[in-house]
Amino acid sequence: MPTKALKGCKQPIYTKATDKRILRLLDKPAPEGFARWTGALLAETLGDVDVQYVWRFLRNHKIDLVARKSWCESNDPNFTAKAADVVGLYVAPPEKAIVLSTQIQRPPYHSALIPGTRSHPGPQDK
Repeated sequence: MPTKALKGCKQPIYTKATDKRILRLLDKPAPEGFARWTGALLAETLGDVDVQYVWRFLRNHKIDLVARKSWCESNDPNFTAKAADVVGLYVAPPEKAIVLSTQIQRPPYHSALIPGTRSHPGPQDK
């Protein structure tokens, strides 16, 4: 029996070209006022792609927008020397110096599962 084209069946709305557009957009920085891309922001910026397709595409390609990391690059020609000075203060601080840091690190989300951490009483805390 010969195969017939089904009446009313449409070609897929989204093609590999759409996928490439999503990937190209992810290579660009998020729009001004946004720290990172979201599925809704990608769909809105693309204009003709449904947000559900964007999320499906990201999920199928194991792209996690929250976990995406980026590197900051300086265009300051003296950056290396300045960074070396800062690192030098930590490695060999001047005598009677106080080193202050504004970087705040929180424990990893799974620290509640690690015995002996503040959020999980260990044998010594019972």
